[in-house]
Amino acid sequence: MSLVGNLEDLSLPDILQIVSLSRKSGILTVEREGREGRIFIRDGRVIQTISPRSGKTLGEILSGRGLVRPEDLKKALEIQGSGEQKELLGAILIRLRLIDQEVLEKVVQEQIEEAIGYFLSWDEGDFTFELSDIQGRGEVSVDPHAFILEKGIDTQWLVLEGTRKMDERSRQGEDAEAGEGAAAAQEAAAVTEEAEPSGSRGGLVLVDDDPVFRGQAQERLEKLNYRVVTCDGADEALRAVKEFSRTFLPIVVTDIVYPTSDGRGFLGGIELVEKLRSEQPEVPVIVVTAYPDDNVASKVSGLGVKHFLTKPTGAGGEGGGAGSEFYDRLEAALEESRSGVAAPAARKEAPDKGGREVLVEAIGEKKAAIAARESSLPSAGLNRDEMTLLQDMMQELQNPRATSEIGLLILRFAAEVLNRAALFVVKGGRAVGLGGFGVEVSGKERKGGVRGATIPLDEPSIMEEVVRLNGVYRGPVADTPWNMRLMEQLGGQTPPEAVAIPLKANGKVRVILYGDNLPDSGPLPGTQALEIFLAQAGLTLERVLLEKRLQEGASKAGA
Repeated sequence: MSLVGNLEDLSLPDILQIVSLSRKSGILTVEREGREGRIFIRDGRVIQTISPRSGKTLGEILSGRGLVRPEDLKKALEIQGSGEQKELLGAILIRLRLIDQEVLEKVVQEQIEEAIGYFLSWDEGDFTFELSDIQGRGEVSVDPHAFILEKGIDTQWLVLEGTRKMDERSRQGEDAEAGEGAAAAQEAAAVTEEAEPSGSRGGLVLVDDDPVFRGQAQERLEKLNYRVVTCDGADEALRAVKEFSRTFLPIVVTDIVYPTSDGRGFLGGIELVEKLRSEQPEVPVIVVTAYPDDNVASKVSGLGVKHFLTKPTGAGGEGGGAGSEFYDRLEAALEESRSGVAAPAARKEAPDKGGREVLVEAIGEKKAAIAARESSLPSAGLNRDEMTLLQDMMQELQNPRATSEIGLLILRFAAEVLNRAALFVVKGGRAVGLGGFGVEVSGKERKGGVRGATIPLDEPSIMEEVVRLNGVYRGPVADTPWNMRLMEQLGGQTPPEAVAIPLKANGKVRVILYGDNLPDSGPLPGTQALEIFLAQAGLTLERVLLEKRLQEGASKAGA
């Protein structure tokens, strides 16, 4: 398995999770604007990092903390410099008994955590993961002043810890560069990790492309004890609402006039309200605008928005009578909206006894279907390697920690079979890109990437054909406008053959995996094992969603 691609399409947390799940060993290289870092991974665990960020060497840290005497450090460096093959500094210090290994490993772990936190702030750039047999100290070409952690660090923990620290730095303003990749969804996720404090009025997502108004409004609303996350567009706001909703339902306060997601329109607020009404209709929405219009008012009213407020022009009207009046009206609208807001568990209808029995029975049926498909594998006609890979992947699919992990498992399996792949979710008559990996074709300009790319399902394309036929497509890529748009977003070259495999849940196509084998020009390898895995993933998704409903009902009953 090797991975090549862009951080815009497959984020670093996703890459690390894929490598962790596969328990592979190798070197993950990330590059942005001429800066390059490397993460060394053995059996899915991080053992060393090399960061382009300027900082103290291991020797300087140890000496500065008084863990190694300067004269002992000098002696170890002299020994290191005298050898033909440079021994790692940490290994020399331990061999000479100049430092305790446990103390050294703790310092090195801190260095690794800091490096991973820095890389997590990169929301754009390129990555490559190449398999490499990393067996022990000195057996790979690494920074000789660094030190390899033999046991390694769990990648899941590194991502969580790095995100937490990045969020802290961002909010405290201590490190602007490390926080440059923090998004509203991460802020909301950090908020929902804690229990709602006493006196809090709940979560609030504030959407406006005017930074002056955002800052002033956030300050005023936080004084009213709202936990505010600010956004400048619809997509960012939707992610923040989703993260908030894991713990409690937020209120959305949105301006009307800002760019739409595709950049072609200017009524981004209307777009946001429409998406919320489609995806989370229970979320209370308050619309504000400095330029009231009867047609717009009628439109938002038709979408079920009760409060349509005129905000003062010019720096939010702070300090003026109009500004004070606006915030008084906004506070009243928020208070009225809060009356219908409750924690998710309280909003869900608990299934009655009969409903619970139906869910339990349905879950049992899904488990039986999963087991039946597993037992039928010997008759699938797979070779030994395909069978081993499929069985291993199905084992990992049994208990995903979240539905998002199913998507990462699919991409991980695809990386074993294909050179390039992209995952799309089907919703609202469109196939929307979630992420992917693959080659960048030499000499071609990148045209936007996969994440967020949209393919309409009422126009001819590979995606449309998969949904229309409700099955797998394998063959040449037809010269249609939307197929060519997809090829541009993948790098600019059309493969001789491609495959598109659906993940179906409850009889409908929910996810589509696109794949090809560029830069290789030969035919695609067999994808039967991958197709079986996606079919199994669909059953697992159905089971997970049923179990979630059952758990929500039990939580309500026990409240």
